[in-house]
Amino acid sequence: MEKPFVASCTTFVNVSLSGIGTSLLLAGNCKLGKLLREDKKYRRRSSRRAKSSHFFLSKIEEDVYHDILRRRLSTGTWQPVRHGSYNYYHRNDRFRGACFCRRLYWNPIPFLGEQVLLDSSEYEGSELYSLEVAPNHQRLAFLVKTGSNCSLKVKELAGKGSTEVARTCTSFAWENGSASLIYASLEDDGVSVFRHSVGSKPSTDSRLFFTDDPGTTVDVHLSKTCRNVYMYERKEEECFIWQIERSCTSPRLIYDERLGADSAVEDLNNQLILLRDPFRMYISDNDDTFKWDLLYELSPPRRIVRFDVFNKFVVLYVRDGVNAIVQVINEDGGRCEVAIPDDCYSIRVLPNPNVNCNTLKLKYSTFTTPTQIWEVNMVRGTLRKRHLIKKGIWIPR
Repeated sequence: MEKPFVASCTTFVNVSLSGIGTSLLLAGNCKLGKLLREDKKYRRRSSRRAKSSHFFLSKIEEDVYHDILRRRLSTGTWQPVRHGSYNYYHRNDRFRGACFCRRLYWNPIPFLGEQVLLDSSEYEGSELYSLEVAPNHQRLAFLVKTGSNCSLKVKELAGKGSTEVARTCTSFAWENGSASLIYASLEDDGVSVFRHSVGSKPSTDSRLFFTDDPGTTVDVHLSKTCRNVYMYERKEEECFIWQIERSCTSPRLIYDERLGADSAVEDLNNQLILLRDPFRMYISDNDDTFKWDLLYELSPPRRIVRFDVFNKFVVLYVRDGVNAIVQVINEDGGRCEVAIPDDCYSIRVLPNPNVNCNTLKLKYSTFTTPTQIWEVNMVRGTLRKRHLIKKGIWIPR
């Protein structure tokens, strides 16, 4: 008679325990679900706080950056030029004096990771001018002025010391291959232009051009697309422009008429863009014919201050009295004119714009507002301000 009772008791205990376990499990699941929901809310709040803190810190970082930049500008010189992934610039250091440096373009912290490429303390009693980095980022060419003499030197960026190329030099330019230099030298009997192969002796340099006409100055420069070197032969208000191709033995005159003193030329794909004077611009195929066609013309008081070539765009900086105007011409002939809202004293195109897009980014400074970045829409011809801080991300300047 006791066995049924024991069995029923055991069954009752088992059922009771299983019920309690199920209740505890359900209660645990409910509590866990509540904790998960609270955790999601906490993570959302944390994410918002993190974004807000990041935005706040980015704004502080930008203010600190501009404060440092203003102090540098007040005590020395800051002229950053972007080549590839680096910003190259020279500045005055309290301990080293003038030095030439570089740092990664995308490095958001000012002066962090700075590499000093050239220190003026190595050339005491001399001044450094026209520091140019080779297109392959391996060599640096610069002028050293000692008294009235100006010599051309070349230095390996990864090494120490420099090599003298010419004792008297007025201007120079790297050739596209970065293995040779084109430089103009002032001699006793006139002005000569030479080609120097890096690593060879200066006595083996080949002469490309010579003039003994008194009062004539010769300047050379590498085009922005790093394709050709151009030589400017100027005398008073006249100018002749020559093209120096790689491995050529003599330069070619690209325009058979005398040009204005402000004339300039640049490469655009397989064409040449020539600014003849402050009012007219011509275009020609880069071949032996050099047949020039009128591309753009202005009437006074409008005048072209300068122009830049980036990928498929030709950007003209136009002055109409005190007003600044940007004229943009693409390779298809489409034109866009945008008037800058304020009177600006500095304007340039940001490096490496997207070739396939219809917008062009401009960076300009005015007398009343800080440096700003604007986007020019080539289709609509509109100008839109682009914020330097967007979605909490610091955008390097």
